[in-house]
Amino acid sequence: MRLRLINLVCWLLWLIGAGALVWSATKSDANHWVGSDIGWQWLLGRSLVQGELDQQYTVAAGERWLAQGYQGKDLEQMTQLLFRKGRERLPNPDGIDGPLYPPTAAFFFAPYGMVSPQLAHTVAVVAGLIASAATALLLSSLMHAWGWSGLVALGLFCFPHQYTGILIGQNHTFTLLLLTAGWWLNKRNKPLLAGIVWGLLVYKPVFLVALALVPVALQRWKLLLGMFISALVLVLLTLPFTKGLEPWKRWMTVGQRASAMYELDRRWVWLSRDLSGLPRRAMWDPQSFTNEWRYLRQNEPVAPEVARTYLVKTGTRMQSPQWASMTGWILLIGIAFVTLLVLWWRDEPDDADPLNVALLMTGSLWCVLHFMYYDQLAFALPIALLIPTLRQRKRWWRVTFVILLSLLYLSSLMAFWYSAWWLQAMPFDAFVLLLLWLLLAISAAAPGLSTKIWFFPSDYTP
Repeated sequence: MRLRLINLVCWLLWLIGAGALVWSATKSDANHWVGSDIGWQWLLGRSLVQGELDQQYTVAAGERWLAQGYQGKDLEQMTQLLFRKGRERLPNPDGIDGPLYPPTAAFFFAPYGMVSPQLAHTVAVVAGLIASAATALLLSSLMHAWGWSGLVALGLFCFPHQYTGILIGQNHTFTLLLLTAGWWLNKRNKPLLAGIVWGLLVYKPVFLVALALVPVALQRWKLLLGMFISALVLVLLTLPFTKGLEPWKRWMTVGQRASAMYELDRRWVWLSRDLSGLPRRAMWDPQSFTNEWRYLRQNEPVAPEVARTYLVKTGTRMQSPQWASMTGWILLIGIAFVTLLVLWWRDEPDDADPLNVALLMTGSLWCVLHFMYYDQLAFALPIALLIPTLRQRKRWWRVTFVILLSLLYLSSLMAFWYSAWWLQAMPFDAFVLLLLWLLLAISAAAPGLSTKIWFFPSDYTP
């Protein structure tokens, strides 16, 4: 009875927080619907609803669609934000520009395109909260803790940058929902169906590619087959609407340009949390570190000497130094290699072992080429899978895990306290998640290493 009461109180607290978020997101002076986060999603959905997906990724069509949803200063601001980039604030000479989402994402965002951008943002906020609640129920089932589903929901609500991500209309909660639903199906011996669910992540291809590491490492070929079939079907379904491959080619051009801009744009680099962006942050030399720490302590707005990126001048152009790019790739490949090596070292990578699964999922998520601060929510799945096993771990492991989890949620509290400035401060949340991966890698490797290295006792169990 007491457990049910606690669970009910947790859900009531979640409802209060969700209501406050909806109010904050939709109040008249907020204008969160005037921004690239919901703007790109609305444009993709609008193009499909209008039967003009074949014109997607062109400036002319994009500006025409914007004029259907925005007016006055809002239209001018959105046009500048989405299609006037670079120092000159001019459109690309070839007229190609648009969202980083592929044409397949239009199927998911079509409901947004049926309504105004303002209403679409409200729908995105409410849908994000519903997806978060559904994920909490699935995680509770995976954790065998139905009675604590309210607490799980609160944990997701307070996860770093979850509040901000939903506030601006992002879709990171759906990414986690698909990840969790797929694994939930896999644990019920439905790997093909699980793969089909994961294949829906084709709307975020960088996540889909990185997650392929999971079935490959576990040798779950039906899971991989389901991912391939699902993604392929969605791509083929777009062809009647795109009327060929031209929109796909333009999307590739947009992606290549965005990748080049990603190396230079300080806001993109500092709002990201991926491994390729970490070395580009100007915080690794003593002077930059001092500047960052001083402004962090004083809680001051972003100044020219902070939140910078490392740049070198080549001729008349500025570009990211080669060492920064190389370091990013070394980190990414290194994590993928070590993750696979540790699982191989354990002789049999069994997806019944939560430690194996948590290591593999954490490692594969770190192999996502580019992701933003709110996308870190995906790490909630491997964290949740570990919690029920804490009683089986040694004391030092439990203490270390709790400390890392506390630091992660502390960074969430600081992000809320410091507001937008914290998003461009040192990525403590990313450092904590990297330490979590390291803890899992050492713990998973220890049983195999105990037969070769003397300082691991033979009865070692993390």
